[in-house]
Amino acid sequence: TGLDFYGYDTENEEGGEVLLGQGALVFSDPAEDSTKGIYDLLFYSADEGGSKAQKRFTIGPKSTIRRMARGEDDDEDEDSDNAISYKLRLGPTQRDLYTASFSDESLG
Repeated sequence: TGLDFYGYDTENEEGGEVLLGQGALVFSDPAEDSTKGIYDLLFYSADEGGSKAQKRFTIGPKSTIRRMARGEDDDEDEDSDNAISYKLRLGPTQRDLYTASFSDESLG
């Protein structure tokens, strides 16, 4: 599919990242009457057919998205076929940290 989306492992007391799914991320500017500087990030899962967003996040002024250097992620396998990854901090806690990894650099 091109995108692997990772998030906090709620089943593990020690946390860590798990694969939430493969699919697509969409940034959306909400309705005109909403607060300025607030956006939606939608994750569409290939497993679910892509007809409905599996997860919806709010991107606000304190959210960050940072491109990671190859091999920067400790959890990433050295033989990983991910060409490019982004770390998304969507809130103040570890549970609000996500990774979007693309298998093709032209997709990221």
